Amino acid sequence: MSSLVSEAGEVLYVFPSDPRGTLRAKSFMMRMEPALNKAQEVGEYLVRVAFGTTLLVSITLVYLAIFAILNSKS
Repeated sequence: MSSLVSEAGEVLYVFPSDPRGTLRAKSFMMRMEPALNKAQEVGEYLVRVAFGTTLLVSITLVYLAIFAILNSKS
């Protein structure tokens, strides 16, 4: 919705051509927003867990490789 001011100083309101569609779209987004926020939180948590797991596995592999190299020389 927007407003215009006529030359006489009257405020004129201009409604969209499909107000029901606009309200329906806003209502749908308001209903979906909590679910989308929860999905985003879960996704961020999974990324953190995956990063931490990958980091621990890579550090373990490096230590095992160093240990294997040191023991193979003797």
